[in-house]
Amino acid sequence: MAKHILLAIKTMWKYARLATLLKFVEVIFVSAMTPLSLLFTQNLINGFVSYFHSESKLSSIILWSVLLILSMFLVSCTGFLNDVQSINMKRKLNEQFTQHIVEKYRRIEFACFEDTKIQDTLLRMGNSPQDLILNTFQDFMSALSTFISIVGVIFIFAQISWFLPLIFFLIIPLMIWLDFLAMNTMNDMFNSQTEDERWLSYYAGLLSTKNSLLELRVFSAANYIMNLWKVKNKKVLRERLKTTIRAQKYFAVNSAVIFTWIGILLFSMIWGISRSLVSLGLFVSLVGSAGSILEITERLSFILSNITRHYLQVQHYAVFINLPENPKRDAEAAFPNGIHEIEFDNVYFRYPNTENEILKGVSFKTSNAERLSIVGKNGAGKSTVIKLLCRLYQPDAGTIKINGVNLNDLSERQLSDTLCVVFQDYCCYNLSLRENIALSNIEKITGDFEIQQALIKGKAHMISDNLDVPLGKIEDEGIDVSGGQWQRIAISRALFSDSPFVILDEPTASLDPLAESEMYQSFTDILQDRGCIMISHRLASAKMADKVIVIDDGIVAENGRHAALLKEHGLYAKMWEAQSHWYVGGMDGVGNEK
Repeated sequence: MAKHILLAIKTMWKYARLATLLKFVEVIFVSAMTPLSLLFTQNLINGFVSYFHSESKLSSIILWSVLLILSMFLVSCTGFLNDVQSINMKRKLNEQFTQHIVEKYRRIEFACFEDTKIQDTLLRMGNSPQDLILNTFQDFMSALSTFISIVGVIFIFAQISWFLPLIFFLIIPLMIWLDFLAMNTMNDMFNSQTEDERWLSYYAGLLSTKNSLLELRVFSAANYIMNLWKVKNKKVLRERLKTTIRAQKYFAVNSAVIFTWIGILLFSMIWGISRSLVSLGLFVSLVGSAGSILEITERLSFILSNITRHYLQVQHYAVFINLPENPKRDAEAAFPNGIHEIEFDNVYFRYPNTENEILKGVSFKTSNAERLSIVGKNGAGKSTVIKLLCRLYQPDAGTIKINGVNLNDLSERQLSDTLCVVFQDYCCYNLSLRENIALSNIEKITGDFEIQQALIKGKAHMISDNLDVPLGKIEDEGIDVSGGQWQRIAISRALFSDSPFVILDEPTASLDPLAESEMYQSFTDILQDRGCIMISHRLASAKMADKVIVIDDGIVAENGRHAALLKEHGLYAKMWEAQSHWYVGGMDGVGNEK
């Protein structure tokens, strides 16, 4: 815990140095006011007693009165200062720390996002890790302030007897230990329920997202999903109730310990004043502070509980910042003679934490003068080829080359200048139509003519004549876009790029087979001057490609042109025969199209 609290302090010092320093000064000042107020009260009462016995002057009463009032005024002002400090520290973190988080996300190895443990880490860390850091830092500072106040008050008790602070310093570790036992019990429960929380969030999303809710209503299945949520929620709440009751036992023992100490304190004070060992001022101030001690220790217990909860969240942040990153590669200029070849050389690959080998020695070449279609059954490894080519994963063996250069030796700029991809799970950006297209070549975002041409090529020009219209319903004037239209936008975005290779990974999955065939025919016309790699389990792309490779069981099982592969009567011919009625009249008995 100390390590992660230190991480929060270091982070605050790095991104909000002055505000952090001022916070330390404020804590020391405020924490000193509590014991000083008791000391001023004690001296004020003793001054009154001495004055009435003509043993002191009125000036001493005035002095202690002014000091007491001043201490109370300063403490009241610190609340306002604390709010200003908190706003300032949060502003500093939002300015710089958030950028650090975004940069980290950009550098993390893609494989991390498919690890369920890392998914739990990201869920627990949340979308605002800067708040975790700030809350942990502020909780620590509150605990430090409270602890200093307690120490100051306890040393005032030493005026009665030294055994009182000694006993208190012995029970403080016991109290802290009991608090941690209680909070660890709760935190273990929260961590064990991470998967259940994911399910609750998923069910809630199904019941609140437009597309899923529409389908559930049509199927009259909304109540079924609601019942799944209720069962899971009931289980979670039942476990939390049992754990909370168990944790409260530790808090009850904690309270018993502090009440016992206060009882000893009151007995000692009564015993002391009855024997004239304790002055009236000391007695009154300490009797009044007994309640304060109880309040302060309860506050310390609460703060430590918060620290325990927040430190575990900071622990997830610590895991996050230590996640493996893509190796940093020096930026280099584009290839001087252009990019003309991509090669896979005996590539093997299995996904992390799995035993199944997806690719088992895949080799092929393609150039920027041809259209390559990669086909195969679902799960054959087609999309895996593209993920490796985009360097989202590293092959277990073999090499991938661009212009004869190992993919791992290219800078990010060289790779992005080479490839533009439409993934099967493309992203729908609730931005303007212009921005959705220009994201692939943001330097040309003001080029209306080029954007319009990309929309026409991707057959998305009918969505709107206004390039600046918002897509989605975040804004009132935004327009709804169908799944097929989003797919055409994603394709138009790829076509807007200047990259010499365009990769289309199942780009027409939301289109019917005839529209798919029309789209691929359009690709053959608009990608004449670029290389194109088309991935699909449907074969419309294969008929129009210059070369087809068939991946089966992790290897390139067949390789050639569409017509030649049909005459081989192999796997490709069987796949085409099964699908040919979607596109043509079928095949005759010798593999010729009717």
